[in-house]
Amino acid sequence: MIVSGRLGRSVSKEQYAFIYRKSIATVKASYTYVDKNDDFEREPFVVRLHVPSA
Repeated sequence: MIVSGRLGRSVSKEQYAFIYRKSIATVKASYTYVDKNDDFEREPFVVRLHVPSA
């Protein structure tokens, strides 16, 4: 499982979590999307997974 930091611009914060099987997939990268235009209340959390059998 990989979990984002607490995201949100108000007092209310949320976190994203990705649950995956380590025996099947590996995390190649993860980051919080840079929201330059402030379009999102909570910036998206991006995770790149590698699944060899896909």
